[in-house]
Amino acid sequence: MAFKRAQVEAWTTSTFPGERLVSLVPTGQGNGNAGYYNSPEDRRRRLLVEQLALDPDGITGAGYGTTFFVLTEQRLALGTRSSVRNRPKDLLHSAPVDGVRVWWFDHDAGAGNLHRHFVTDFGDGRWRADYTGLAALGRRLGSNADDFVAALGERATEATGV
Repeated sequence: MAFKRAQVEAWTTSTFPGERLVSLVPTGQGNGNAGYYNSPEDRRRRLLVEQLALDPDGITGAGYGTTFFVLTEQRLALGTRSSVRNRPKDLLHSAPVDGVRVWWFDHDAGAGNLHRHFVTDFGDGRWRADYTGLAALGRRLGSNADDFVAALGERATEATGV
């Protein structure tokens, strides 16, 4: 089931009265614990977390693998998605957008699968490592990853050195 912008807009205005959705991106972690597996992209993401010297105890939403980010003019928020109906569910964390930094890189997982990985520093000691799908089996997905990165502006940095 598709993750629909209209449902995220309703969740955003309900959760943050008076704020407007600027951009969103559905994300996931697999195991919900910063994606610490041994695949090349997971090692690259882990290396980025280490290079940024993020506190291991600062992981936000450990245990939640089906999530999404919401960007408003005031904040970046991390929420959960229901696993059955793929709708916005609970707020895990939010922080003022002025302190947020997001590093990202794209990874070709082979067999026509492409992911965008994010390491998000909320600026308050909390952080999150996620990914979103860009293509599956060679077919482009309806990803909002490019819009999300563009909407973050100078707060988003492509991680080219990892």
